[in-house]
Amino acid sequence: MRNPKTIMGIIVATALLAATTIVSAGDWGRCGCQGQDGAMGYRHGAWLSKLDNLTKEQKGRFDKLHNEFMKRIETLRAQKAQKRIEMAELATKSPQDETAIQKKREEIWALKDKMINENRAFRLKVRSILTPEQREQLRTIFGFGLAARIPDLTKAQKEKIDSLRIDFLKKKLALKSQKGQKRIELIELMSKSPQDETAIEKKKEEIWAVKDQMRKEARAFGTSIRSTLTPEQREKMGVWTGHGHGFHGHGGGMM
Repeated sequence: MRNPKTIMGIIVATALLAATTIVSAGDWGRCGCQGQDGAMGYRHGAWLSKLDNLTKEQKGRFDKLHNEFMKRIETLRAQKAQKRIEMAELATKSPQDETAIQKKREEIWALKDKMINENRAFRLKVRSILTPEQREQLRTIFGFGLAARIPDLTKAQKEKIDSLRIDFLKKKLALKSQKGQKRIELIELMSKSPQDETAIEKKKEEIWAVKDQMRKEARAFGTSIRSTLTPEQREKMGVWTGHGHGFHGHGGGMM
C-alpha cells in the first residue's frame, strides 16, 4: 500500500499534467479540441437536429456512425487515462527517469493524435450522409458565429459576408503574427541582465497597440456586416451583431 506522500505526489503530478495539456492546446481548444474526448459526437448530433429535412435513413446512418465513433473514443480515452496515471507515478520517483517520462509523454501525445484523427474522420463521414443543400444549411448556421444566425440572408448577402470575413481573417492572422513576434522580443528583453526597463516598457506598449488594432478591426468587421443587412434583419439580430466578436468567433464552421 502506498504511503500518503506517494499518493499526494501522484495527485499533484496528475494535476500538473492536466494543466500542461490545457495550456498546450492553445487556440485550437476554442475550435473543437474538446472533441478529442468525444464531445464532437454530441455536437454533431445537436447540429443535425437543427436540420428540418433530415430523413429517417440519414438519422439511422448517423446513429450507427456515432455509436461506432464513441466506442473508439471511449477506448482511446481509457488508454490515455491509464498512461496519465503511469506518468504521474513516474514523476513521483526519485531520482526521476527522464527517458521513461518522455516516452510516456509521447505515448499520451500519440493517443491524442489518434483521437483527433477519429474526430476528423467522423466529421467527414457525417458530411457524406448529407445532401449539398443540408451541408450548406449547416455552414450557414455555424459558419460565422453571430452573423451566421442572421435570418433570411439572400445569396448576395451571404457572398458579401463571405468576402468581408476573408478580408477580416487575413488582417486577423497578420496582427496575431505581429503580436506573437513582439511577445518573443519582450521575453528576450526580460531575459537579459541587467534588464533595460525602457526597452521593455516600449515593447509592452507595442503589444498593447497591436491588441488595440485587433479590437478596432473586429469592431469594423461587425459594422461592415451590419451594413449588409436590411433594417428588419438588424432589428432581429439586436444592437451588437458582430461587434467585438471577430477575433474570438467568426472562424470556420466545424462542418
